Amino acid sequence: MLRAFLILLAWCVAPLRADQEETRILILGDNLAYIGGWTVYVESAIRAQKGLARAVIVNAALPGETASGLSEAGHAGGAFPRPDVHERLARALERFKPTLVLACYGGNDGLYLPADPERTRAYRDGQVRLHAACSRAGAKVVHLTPPLFGADLPKVPVYDGVLDSYAQWLVAQRPAGWWVVDARPALREAIVAAKQADPRFVFAKDHLNPGPEGHLLMATAIWTQLAPLMRWKVDVAMAEPAKWRLLQQSAQLLRDAWLAKIGHKRPGVPAGMPLPQAEALVSARLREAFLRDGRVPTVTSGAAAVLSVTLEDFRREVAAVREGDTGLARKFNLTLSASATLRETGSGRLLWDRRPFTVTREAFTDGGQLQSEYQTLPLLAEALAQRVALAALDSW
Repeated sequence: MLRAFLILLAWCVAPLRADQEETRILILGDNLAYIGGWTVYVESAIRAQKGLARAVIVNAALPGETASGLSEAGHAGGAFPRPDVHERLARALERFKPTLVLACYGGNDGLYLPADPERTRAYRDGQVRLHAACSRAGAKVVHLTPPLFGADLPKVPVYDGVLDSYAQWLVAQRPAGWWVVDARPALREAIVAAKQADPRFVFAKDHLNPGPEGHLLMATAIWTQLAPLMRWKVDVAMAEPAKWRLLQQSAQLLRDAWLAKIGHKRPGVPAGMPLPQAEALVSARLREAFLRDGRVPTVTSGAAAVLSVTLEDFRREVAAVREGDTGLARKFNLTLSASATLRETGSGRLLWDRRPFTVTREAFTDGGQLQSEYQTLPLLAEALAQRVALAALDSW
């Protein structure tokens, strides 16, 4: 006899909740991690592992950040000092509750100056503090050595020697039980090979920030050490360009939301749309849809069936550009994707298992992109809820 539905919403990518036993990977670092190049490639390889396709992976790197807490005089034209990861680390660990942290610092810690004992000590102390904080929070931490500097130059720059000394110190912590990935030697070899194959190849035009091909080389060099360390399968294909772009869009959405959730002191970082808003809206709209239909009530206990809905993705794609300026979007297509599982509680029989649902709505940016997205999100939530509810009622 039909009794009722209990609606439970399990938000796996509504990632601002961290109260479940699951693989939760937090990426910390500076500009090279923030822009989402090598990090997205590595994420794609992690998700190719058995049991990790739905791991919660968030890039919470911050441009210009250091582990040392140092900043040069007049940084950013005197507008603000370099961010210090320790200002926000405790909040990040407490709010995200990672099981694994990937931390890549050093590129900014030497302040682009020759070697100095005080700066070296500050870098080492900062890494020790970071390691201890992660351990206290119950998270494993993998320290990635600093990036290469001036890899395209015929002579190794002085500053790359500084970064090399930072890397050597990190590697020396392995006997103490630290997990350290040193991609620098393999990356150097990969750059040499790339230049031999194509003399026009440039790893980093500004000597520090690689282009797209450089980020793939970085990711490959990192992965060949990270995978064995974590006992993951090494031989996996990283995301092809189309999939990489989709992953990057999702990663940037989560990055911006989590940076806002954690909080930081660096100006100029765009605020993202918090996914809890989508979570609350879809949850409310689902209940409203069942109530309006009237065929099946929702209850908080004693349900005959459980409907679990997981938000999978929220993305925006340019649909139209502004007249006279093709670099600016006037209209976006906003897409909200979810999967739903419907299970009978008595028999345990699955009526659906991760059935996909996707809805898309247009958003015009005339009144501002962020405002437009906030206004469109309730419409997306309404459409998604209606689609899921009708499908559930039809199946039942």
